[in-house]
Amino acid sequence: YTAHEIARMRCNIEGATLVLASATPSVESYIKAKNGIYRLVRMPRRLFGLKLPEVLVADMRKEIALGNRTIFSGLLYSEMKQALSAGKQVMLFLNRRGYSSFVMCRGCGFVECCDSCAVSMTYHASVGSLVCHYCGRKRATREVCPVCGMKYLKQFGIGTQQVEEQVKKHFPGARALRMDLDTTRGKDSHSKIYGQFRKGEADILIGTQMIAKGLDFWNVSLVGIVAADISLHVPDYRSAERTFQLLEQVAGRSGRKNPGKVVVQTYSPEHYAVEFARTHDFEGFFNKEMGVRRSALLPPYCVFIRIVFAGADERKTMEACVDYGNGLKERLEAYSDHIPLFDINEAPIKKLEGRSRWQVVIKALNDEKLADIRKTIYSYSDEKRYEGCAFGLEINPQSMV
Repeated sequence: YTAHEIARMRCNIEGATLVLASATPSVESYIKAKNGIYRLVRMPRRLFGLKLPEVLVADMRKEIALGNRTIFSGLLYSEMKQALSAGKQVMLFLNRRGYSSFVMCRGCGFVECCDSCAVSMTYHASVGSLVCHYCGRKRATREVCPVCGMKYLKQFGIGTQQVEEQVKKHFPGARALRMDLDTTRGKDSHSKIYGQFRKGEADILIGTQMIAKGLDFWNVSLVGIVAADISLHVPDYRSAERTFQLLEQVAGRSGRKNPGKVVVQTYSPEHYAVEFARTHDFEGFFNKEMGVRRSALLPPYCVFIRIVFAGADERKTMEACVDYGNGLKERLEAYSDHIPLFDINEAPIKKLEGRSRWQVVIKALNDEKLADIRKTIYSYSDEKRYEGCAFGLEINPQSMV
């Protein structure tokens, strides 16, 4: 469940009014507003009557063709230089902390993964080690591949630390701050970084999602989105929606007192999420996204129900999930025409914090039988208990991994 679902329940109990405020409401919330379930109140103008910032798109495919191997496109570099020369501040957004996203052997394809979680580890230059972003486990880097024995281990992808390093290299006179989970662990560190940038003690602020919304800096005239593709190609049906939301939210940090600009760097400039963000067209994005979801039978035209099993013993976890899934499939046989997908399999992240993960994923049509299907699943789940592993049920989970 999400916070607004709990808030809505509390308001129903207390007879209170719930206000959901966002520049980029979710598809689910907006369709409820369009259908009259929610009351829609629009705020079409920015404070002081300022226009929304101009959004420029840098096609990184062309940068590669031109021989540019840096993380800055020619467009972003020139706009940064111009803003800094005018005494303005710049914000650089990258939704990935660390120095590089993963370490791989170019000889055999081996990827450094966490022993407790089936995910790749991220290299952090500040501590000189690999870090798992799920459980926090650290591991020293190594020169030789443990599989093929070759010295072909290389860091791939970029993180906020590498952006900071490149900023210092290409803009040596600029003062840079970084705001991500690594730099805000200490007491009051978030407010200190915020205060420094607000007072003009730094020229460039580099950050992850925590700088995407809620920050108000009047001297920021340029926002650079270093890699829009990070969120765009996540294996989740909400990836386009979340990319559009992030682009719009980050863009909103620019030009809050004077006209501003946004540079979006992407390898997919033709994607509709990028194109509608470029024109600040939420209504256009919503209509396009609804068409995509309608044709693919994705929420709100269906409901995803996911039951995730987790346990220390991989075999027991798998057996419990398979037993649960097979029994539930029999129980739902009468509704088979309303369930286009019923899958029993390993979870995309098959191990997390030392616990194996399996899942049952159900895709049910959002029609007159949905209430009966949910009731059947809840009732069946109440009957089931397994030794050595636990399971939890999610409706339209916030993450499908």
